Amino acid sequence: MKKFILKTIFFLLPILVLAVIMEISLRAIPNDYKQKRNYMDSHSDEIEVLVLGSSHSLYGINPKYFSQKTYNMAYVSQSLDLDYKILEKYYNRFKNLKTIIVDISYFSLYATLETGPEPWRAKNYNIYYDIPTSKTTNNFEVLTNKLDINYGRIKLYYTKKIKNDKAFIDSTFTTKMYDGWIPLKPAKNTDDLEETGVAAAKRHTYDIAQKSRVEIHDELTNVLGKIVDWSKQKKVKVVFVTTPTYKTYYNRINAAQWDNTHKIIEDICRKNSNCQYINLLKNEGNLFTEKDFSDADHLSETGAEKMSKLINQFLTSMK
Repeated sequence: MKKFILKTIFFLLPILVLAVIMEISLRAIPNDYKQKRNYMDSHSDEIEVLVLGSSHSLYGINPKYFSQKTYNMAYVSQSLDLDYKILEKYYNRFKNLKTIIVDISYFSLYATLETGPEPWRAKNYNIYYDIPTSKTTNNFEVLTNKLDINYGRIKLYYTKKIKNDKAFIDSTFTTKMYDGWIPLKPAKNTDDLEETGVAAAKRHTYDIAQKSRVEIHDELTNVLGKIVDWSKQKKVKVVFVTTPTYKTYYNRINAAQWDNTHKIIEDICRKNSNCQYINLLKNEGNLFTEKDFSDADHLSETGAEKMSKLINQFLTSMK
């Protein structure tokens, strides 16, 4: 028995050592989460307007066009529960915060990061934000991506011998940010907007009667209440924002899913005087043209400029 245990240890030890080396190497690679964490640790006391949410606000709200000191703390697939945890983490550091902008998307009340299409991103909050998520594996880089992807990231960063492969670029390189905002190029053509509209609407639509989705909905609705309570404690305003989408997206969404989400936000704003809602989902008035979209549910750089100026004007009128 002892021989078996010793053989097992000797067999596993090199694997464990290799895993530790890979983990250390992966964590040393720069990434967007580190950039945002570093900024918040150093400048959260200066922020007057904080942008939260998913990729819709990450790409769609540019702090450059705000009158007050603004930072975009949104990120791809970041859900409402993580927005709240970010607020909690920096509660005592927000000395000048006046407004939080909370992204409300078609899917916001029906999926967390860990139950959405990109659960692997949850480890970034555990590792780089010190914000705990539910799975133990989220504590380790090596356990949340396939071996070939992790190997590719390490080789790409440390040897520079791999070209910018799309399989690795998202989780390997830091993106050029401007106060947390990331610009996107316009869509190539109308066909691209059609294709992305169909795919995104399908991806963001859930069976809202399914037990697990009902539980997620209730959990996230509760989180919204916590965000509002947090804002009252800090004496800050909350502006819920639904960014514009292209017709190929909003014409395909499930009416019941969106109506329920919209109603909950409207109810919150009606009951809480510090809360307001900007809803541009269906781009009424056609303020945003094709060139203002990068795909059917994300704004391009020009669209973000329009959106940001509009929100800033709204904030100014609230004073």
